[in-house]
Parts: sequence; structure tokens; C-alpha cells
Amino acid sequence: METEIPNKLEDTEFFKEHANLVDFFNNSCNKHSEKIAFESYGVEMSFDELSLQVNSFASWLSQNFKPGDRIALMMPNMLAYPVIVYGALMAGVIVININPLYTPRELEHVLRDSEAKLLLVWEGVAHVVEKSNLASVDKVVVTTIGDLLGFKGKIINFVARKVKKLVPKFNINGTLAFTEVLNEGAKIDFSGIEISINDTAFLQYTGGTTGVSKGAILTHRNILANIIQAFFTLDPKMYENSDNEQRVAICPLPLYHIFALTVHNFMLFHIGGKSVLVTNPRDLKTFISILKKHKFHMISGVNTLYEALLNSDGFKDLDFSNLIMSLSGGMAALDTTAKRWYEVTNSIVWQAYGLTETSPLVSVNDYRQTEFTGSVGFPAAYTEVEIRDENNQAITELNEPGELCVRGPQVMSGYWKSEDSGLDENNWFKTGDIAQIDETGNIFIVDRKKDMILVSGFNVYPNEVEAVVNEHPAVLECGCVGVEDEKSKEIKLQGIEAEGLLIQGPTIEMIISESKKLKIDFDTLQKINPRIITCTVSGFGETGPNFQLPAFDQIAQALGGGMSITGLSAQEPMRAGIPIGDLGGGMFAVMGIQAALIDRVSSGIGQNVDISMLDCQISMLNYMATMQTMSGIIPEPIGNSHFVHMPYNSFLTKDYPIVIAAVGDQFWPRLLKIFTNPELQDPIYETAFERQKDKQKLESIIQKELLKESY
Repeated sequence: METEIPNKLEDTEFFKEHANLVDFFNNSCNKHSEKIAFESYGVEMSFDELSLQVNSFASWLSQNFKPGDRIALMMPNMLAYPVIVYGALMAGVIVININPLYTPRELEHVLRDSEAKLLLVWEGVAHVVEKSNLASVDKVVVTTIGDLLGFKGKIINFVARKVKKLVPKFNINGTLAFTEVLNEGAKIDFSGIEISINDTAFLQYTGGTTGVSKGAILTHRNILANIIQAFFTLDPKMYENSDNEQRVAICPLPLYHIFALTVHNFMLFHIGGKSVLVTNPRDLKTFISILKKHKFHMISGVNTLYEALLNSDGFKDLDFSNLIMSLSGGMAALDTTAKRWYEVTNSIVWQAYGLTETSPLVSVNDYRQTEFTGSVGFPAAYTEVEIRDENNQAITELNEPGELCVRGPQVMSGYWKSEDSGLDENNWFKTGDIAQIDETGNIFIVDRKKDMILVSGFNVYPNEVEAVVNEHPAVLECGCVGVEDEKSKEIKLQGIEAEGLLIQGPTIEMIISESKKLKIDFDTLQKINPRIITCTVSGFGETGPNFQLPAFDQIAQALGGGMSITGLSAQEPMRAGIPIGDLGGGMFAVMGIQAALIDRVSSGIGQNVDISMLDCQISMLNYMATMQTMSGIIPEPIGNSHFVHMPYNSFLTKDYPIVIAAVGDQFWPRLLKIFTNPELQDPIYETAFERQKDKQKLESIIQKELLKESY
């Protein structure tokens, strides 16, 4: 039975019952009190139990912060997340969701821009916080994966810290433990505060793909509107279950992202569904073991995740008999992936479209569709869409691409601390996405407006190119960017490499296969000449879990760990200026061949030398590995300096930069004949150990001395 949609949003029973998100939370908890709201690591939390923890956290907040203050969350999916979000809303403070993979620079920007007073951070990324400027932050609360998991949580924390080494050392003054905060809050009486439907609930920062990340102001009304909009699009089987079986939804997407936040923290919450939180979906083995334990009704994901699951052992053997919805958002689902997903799960990939600025849902597929169409469906209830040309005029022709513009109750009220609200005078939001609408009313996203490539006067959208390339059987995944050809000045297809984003060129598997066809493989050649020596150099070797993947120099540097210690501290991983992945593979190949030649002198038999660029890179890190093993300290980028020797760095002079490398204490007295600064003459600095302690101070003094005159 289809849900009847009233003409006006305010006429819905939902809006009549909920004046704000706090009402929504309390009503949902009362209605579904004994049901399970969330599950993490096999530990369940009922709506009743959640309500108690939320009230404790809200009580603590009310004693330490005032309504309208901003608090930031930086953590993966864990039971603490919904407790913090709902507790914050109840206390009237504004929630800022932060990606735990942020660099110190990115974190600083959000904290500084939002003027956040409180930061709640998972201990696994607390070392990033330590490197960041926390000027506006009054308090830091540290959470653990095991929080709210009882005794099992202690075991999980031990494994995370000691076995899997997921928690680097950090030192942040005055931190509080999340459990400590909850215990303190449980002792405080809190009666609640008055909250308007137009009060700000979230400052949801954009990804910054088109510039500096901006905080989208999402009100209680925005989120409430999107909850009921999402509800109206649901397959009735999700909530009209005659057997009274609770709906189970798998949540591998991060709750800090607006898509998962709205779907799992709010929409599923409304229908009394259970969200199973997956902390690390990249750990596919653990992820699939979680899926095995549930006859789930819904799963949310992105194309790369669905593709990874389809390629993982054990996934095809899961029980999909209860699966009603496979929801895809955040990026376009590929036709090839959707077809494979249906073949395995008998579930059509259900595509939704939205943005941070729209809370996020704008459009979604009709649940009654019988096949994957590639469209993002029809506009959600109470949502207007318009396709506009480059002159900002509405396009009325069907299948004509233009910029998608949106207007509706889910659209943000503006950008935080920005003169540009992001809305025009009629409250239309320009998405920056190129779309077209067909004769059935379905919306198709063509590409990002800023990604459009001009080729010989024609508009070319990378998504269209990627769709064609992806059909090739040798392509795993692909990305297309525009690069100007130096000679023709035309734009050409450029492959890019990144995690989960590859144009799959010839792999070692393909090369070996071809060499066998040509009868030049080692086994064939050895039968002709037993003394022959052959050598292959590949990204991951001829055998092993990743042998079928291609690799370039940068891939080898990244996966080998070299990029993590290259560059300056608190910056993103940096590639070495020379192709050390390629060069290292070549040098190790020479050594391997030489070893094979020596062995042949005594054995009389040749062999195949199998060189993995990844192994070579790891081997080159033996010095760093020894340091970490001996000290427990994870090496970090140190620029041109040295972990042991001091001074050892590049310095500026009035003429040109120079390098000073004092390897050993015997060089220090010689340097003191040049640098006569009294602070450098202190006998305490006779050993490198003591000089390292004051490294920053000493280097600063040397730099000032060098700029006085030329040496």
C-alpha cells in the first residue's frame, strides 16, 4: 500500500507531531522503546538504552556549554556516535561532523571557521589533533571503539591498541574520557531547553572539491523535512511488515557524511529499524563476517564498496533472501556493477542523489522499478528541480543537459560566516551538477559542471568517457580528467591512480599469459635451456593477494610506506622527486640476477627472478622499521632533517641555500668555530642526543647566524 502524500509539508502528521529533532528523538524512543536501535561489534543498544545515554550526555553539555555553541565530532561509526549527535541536539548545541581522515590542516580549518568549543575525537586519530591548532576549542573528549560495549569493549580496545596498532601515541593536555563524561552527566538533572524548528542543528562542511570547505547551515526543519521525504520514497515493505519483524540495515558508510547520517541516524530511526554500524568497511573480511550474522533488509553503499564486496571471497554465499533495498549514494553507480549486484543478490541498486547543502536527499529511484536505469530517479516530495543553461535560463527541452537547480524544505539556509548564502533571490540552490531529464521525468546526472572538458568546441563530460572505458573487460575502475596536449592543445584522456580508482593497464597476470602464448615464459624456455635466467619486475609480484593489480611508481611509493615519511610534518604524504619505485625495482632486479648467476655456477640450473616493487620499497624502509621496533615511535615526515644527527638540514643564506650535515659528534666543535652564538656554545650540546632535544631551537639559531653574512 502506497503512502498518501499531503499537498503541504506542514500538513503531514509527521510535522504536526515534531516541533524539532528532540521531539523526533523522544517520540521515536517512546514508540520503539524495546527495539534495538544500533548494533556495533555484536553489542546491541535498544531505543530505551540509547535514550538514557543521550540524556546523560545532554546533561553534561548543558553544564559546560550554552545553546548555539558548536561541538565537533571526529570519529568512525561506533555506538558513541548517535549518543553524541542526539545529546547535542537535545542540549541545543550545533553538531559539526568531521572526517577522521582529515589532515591537521583540514581539521584546523573546520575548527577555526566554526569556532568549535568542544572536540570529541576517536583515540585512533587523536595524534592528528595533537598536531593541530586548537585555539577555539575549550575541551577535548577522547572516545574509544569499545565505549558503551561493556566488557567486550575492553577486549576490543586492547586489540585495537596492542594487536592491530590502530592507536598511535598522542599527548593532548586536559582531555576527558567519553565514559567519564557520561558518568558525570548521569548525576546532573536536565529538564531540556526550548528549541525552534528553525534553529541550526548541523554545520555540515562540504568536501571542498570546488574550493575551501564551507559549512552548510542545516536547521532542525531541514533535517525533519528530509526524514519525511525519505520516508515517502521507501518501499512500503520496509515499514509495513505484517510479521512485525524489525528491519535490519547495514551501515558501512560513515555517519559523519550527511548521506549515512540522514538514512541511518534519522530515517531508519523513524521506522524503528536497527542500524548495524560497520566501523571499518575496508576490512572486507571482517565486514563480510558481520553480514553473515544478519538477514538484513537494507544496505547502503557507494559503487566502489559494492564492487569490492562482489570481488570478495564469501560474499556470494551470503543470505540475501530478506534484502529489500540496496541504496547507492555519494557517487554514481556503474551499470556493470549494478548488473553484477543484481545477479548475486537479486536486489536492484536503488540510486539516490543529494548534496551536503540539501540534507541530502533531492531525488531517488522509484522503488517499483524493475531494472537499474542509471538515473537518480524523481524529485523527492516537496522538491522542485530545474535544468538551467549557461545564461541561467530554464531549459524546457527533454534530454538537454544543463545545471541542476533545487528548491525545497531540505535546502540549507546558507553557508556559515559567508556573505554568499549559496541561494538566489528565489531560494534556488545551484548544485554545480550537469543533469538532464528524460520523457519519463527521470533525472540523469551527467557530470560536475566544473569537470566539463571542452574538446574542439564540444562539451565532453568525464562520466560519459568513464562509462565507455569501464565496459572494457580489462578495466577494473577508471577515472577521466582533462589534460591539455602540448602539441595539439587538445584535451586528451588521462588515467589517474588512487585508492580504488585505477585504469587497469597490463597486469603481471596478463603479461605472463601473453608470454605463455608466445612461448617465451620461463617454464617453456627452461625446457630448451635449463641454464636460462629470466626476470620479471611488477608492482606486486607474480604471486600473492594483489598480483593481478597494476602498479606505477607512485602506487609503489604509497603502498610501500615511503610517502608517509617524505615531505614536511603535518602535511599530506609526499612522493619522492625521483621514481624510486621504478629505480628500486631495477636495482633489486640486478641484485637478483647476480645472485641467480652465482647460484648457477654451483647448481648449473637457471631460475626466474620475481621482483615486486612493493617489496623493494618496504625493504628500503629497514632503517625506519628498526627505529619503530626499538622505540615504538611511528616515523613521520621530517623534511630535510634527520632522526638522529643534528644539525642535519638545509638552510638559507644571503646567496643560496646550503646543506649542513654533521654526522657524529666530532663535527660539532668544528661548527662552533664558525657559529659563535653563546647559546650554541653550551657544553650540554656536545652530544647529538641532547642537540636533538632542542633541535628546533638550535636550527633556528643556526639559520639566523647564516643570514647575517655569507659563508
